[in-house]
Formats: sequence, C-alpha cells, structure tokens
Amino acid sequence: MTTEIYIVEMLRLSEADSHYYFLGAYSNQESAELAGEVEKAWLALSYQYRVRKVELDVIDPEKLDFYNQSKNIT
Repeated sequence: MTTEIYIVEMLRLSEADSHYYFLGAYSNQESAELAGEVEKAWLALSYQYRVRKVELDVIDPEKLDFYNQSKNIT
C-alpha cells in the first residue's frame, strides 16, 4: 500500500521558473488547493500555486534497477 501526499508550491507569476517556494504537504487534494488559494490571496494574487501528487517511499523500479546494476559494474 502506498501513501499519497499533495505538495503545494507557490510560483511568482512573472518569474515562475526562477522564483517559487514550497508551501506545504497535505493528505488530500482539497486541503492542498485550499492552502494554495489562501496563500495566493495573502500574497495579493502575485503568485499562483501548483499541486503535485506524490507517493511516499516509492522509488521508480526502472531507476532503482539501473542504480543497482551500476553499483555492480564498478
């Protein structure tokens, strides 16, 4: 069983590629979106938020296999 969390990042509207910050991690999409909306309002609408769903303790199996194989090459 995997646990999903929702990460909220705040992105400055005029500089989204270079200016952003981590707002928080939430257990459901609704809470994450609410936190993003609250922060956006607090910052006078100069930021937009992005929600990313991630799974805890999950490593991509293909990447893990590559990593393990590369350790055996040396």
